[in-house]
Amino acid sequence: MRKTDSHTFPHTGMLVKNKDKSGKVMPRRTPEEAEQTRLNLLNTALRMYAQQGLHQVSLKQIAAQAGVTHGAVYWHFRNRDHLLESLYFHHEMPFEQQFVEQQQAIRQDPVQALADYLRGVLRAVLSRPALRLTYRLFWLQPDQAELAGVYARLQADQALCLSHLLAFLKQARKKKLLKKKFSTQPFAESLAAVLHALLREAVQPALFSPNAEPSPLQEITAEEHSSDVLDYELPEAIEHLIQALIRGLAAG
Repeated sequence: MRKTDSHTFPHTGMLVKNKDKSGKVMPRRTPEEAEQTRLNLLNTALRMYAQQGLHQVSLKQIAAQAGVTHGAVYWHFRNRDHLLESLYFHHEMPFEQQFVEQQQAIRQDPVQALADYLRGVLRAVLSRPALRLTYRLFWLQPDQAELAGVYARLQADQALCLSHLLAFLKQARKKKLLKKKFSTQPFAESLAAVLHALLREAVQPALFSPNAEPSPLQEITAEEHSSDVLDYELPEAIEHLIQALIRGLAAG
């Protein structure tokens, strides 16, 4: 029997194998394995970009770190902008999810639901390494030109968060739970600013928690599905600030 010839398929980074009898080249990777390669590239890119910066990392370096060919990157992503766009959508910020989770509570006690929304967003980001790195990479990026492909989505997510805060406050006003002459729009904008300031400070390695933050190079592949978010305890200072904000808007 003739010895089998194995090599790398240039565009996918997949190992392929020639059949001895027919001479046909058959991929050895399944669709599931191809998707795993894509996820590996996304997580590798996130770790490297967050650690070294967008300017310092090339697609070739990402491929090498991920253990695939340079061509494999272009099989899954058209270019760097497409990779960044895919990265942002893969690790989506939890604003909408947390708002949906408060839909029943907002009808009963919108002020408490607002507090739980703030806690939920903060817990979701701070308890998940991938979301912390995503927030740090995209939301704290000073060079907007570097994020041209996702900038519109970033603005949309900022507006989405603000609309959620307004919805809580308007429902609270409807139930007469707010102080008299309370203006919802300015306070919602202030709440949004406070929320993002807390996230901005908390995702910094030195300020994240009393414990050292894990290295950005640690594995983050499956942690976005973690069930430990509700068990995550916010830093005491953040919890006290949320309580103070809620006391400040509630009618006496």
